[in-house]
Order: sequence, then C-alpha cells, then structure tokens
Amino acid sequence: MKMTKKLPIRFLLSAFGAGVMLFLVPLANAAVVVASYNFTSGSAASNDSETNTSATGITFGSGISGAAFANNRLEIGGDDTTTAGSGNNLNGELTTAISGNGYATFTVTIPSDVSVNLTSVQFDYGTGGSLGAFRFGIGAFSDKTGFTLGDQFYDRFQSTGTTSYPAEQTSLAGEAALQNLTNTSVEFRIYIGDESGSPDRIHFFDNISLSGDVSVIPEPSSTSLMVGILSLLMIRRRR
Repeated sequence: MKMTKKLPIRFLLSAFGAGVMLFLVPLANAAVVVASYNFTSGSAASNDSETNTSATGITFGSGISGAAFANNRLEIGGDDTTTAGSGNNLNGELTTAISGNGYATFTVTIPSDVSVNLTSVQFDYGTGGSLGAFRFGIGAFSDKTGFTLGDQFYDRFQSTGTTSYPAEQTSLAGEAALQNLTNTSVEFRIYIGDESGSPDRIHFFDNISLSGDVSVIPEPSSTSLMVGILSLLMIRRRR
C-alpha cells in the first residue's frame, strides 16, 4: 500500500501566509469607465456599467438655463450661459462663468469598501450656429481640486465659432487629490463662458466619460478571520 507523504507544517504555514497576504491586497481592476454620458434619446443619466461606484445625471448651475438634451447630445446656446462681456481671453470668460455659476455638473460616489484612482476625463466638444467672431471659453474642474480660476485641469479658449467636433481627453493621473479616493463623492463641473449672449451660438457636448482604476477593499471582518487562522497555525507550529 502506497503511503501519502504529509506536507510539513512549515510549508503549509508559508502557503497559507502567502494566501493571506494576497487576500489583504485590494482587488484591483483595469481602468474602467465610472461615469459615461452619450445622451441617447435625450437622457441625462450616466450609462456606465461599473457597479462599485455610482454617478448622477447631468445637471446645471443657476447660470445656465434652457440647455437641451437633443440630437443625442447636450446643446447649450450662447443665450443660455453666463456671458463674459469683457476680458477677451480665457481668464475673463472663466471668471465670469465661475462667479455666475454657469456650469454643467455630475457627481461620482465611491463607497467605503472601494478605492479609486481617477485616470482620465474625455468628451466631444464643438460649437455651431451662424454667429461670427465672439469669444468663448470652457474649463473643467473638480471639487477635490477646487472651483476657482487656476484650479481647472482642462480649458479651452476660442475667438470664433466652429462646426468641428474634436475629442478632448485629459489625464488625471497627475492630480493627487483625485487619487486613492474612498468613502467620498467627487463633483465635476464644466464651466462655459460665452460673451455673445446669442442663440445663434450653440455649444455641443457628447460622449462625456470619466475613467479610473477601481479596487475592492476586503471587509475588516474577513481580514480579521484570515489573520486569526494564521495566528492559530503559528501557535500550533511552536508547540
């Protein structure tokens, strides 16, 4: 009869200890989309599929009125925004937009058992209409970095209208305030300053998305149980 050789207790402890260490490390996912807006059928809700976090729909500050979710995109007329009136530069446009609450916004909520490192934000942006050379500027901000001029992680200034629809993408990896987020919420705002005040200028936004690395943090009770079992095995080994 063939005898089965027992594994030494030292080997079992090493293997179990390695398993505990792996268990204690947060379970990381690849970069995923935590908020996504394509305004299909006029909806302002996020259509992301990430289940560990939640994102609100798009809403507006008091400085924007009359914005529409139409043509499968967000449309904001020049007459719907807080107008700069003077300044003729990015700072002038954004200063007035900030003071007048002229922004579109959404919020992502991160629970206590999840950690998120935000990596990038992307959206399609362009303008249209028959208006000529009136200046306008936009800037993207977060409550974690601040809502004052100079806190923006993206901005754009333009002196004429355009019908182009470029994809704007900005890395957030260098924003320390947007890393290692847990048990918190993060608000994002896109401020729009348009000195035209005209319905003949239309700002278009589409395919807004926020991406990040999402990790699930092990529950404390499970962690305590694993550590307790390892401790008992160590006591047995000493005996």
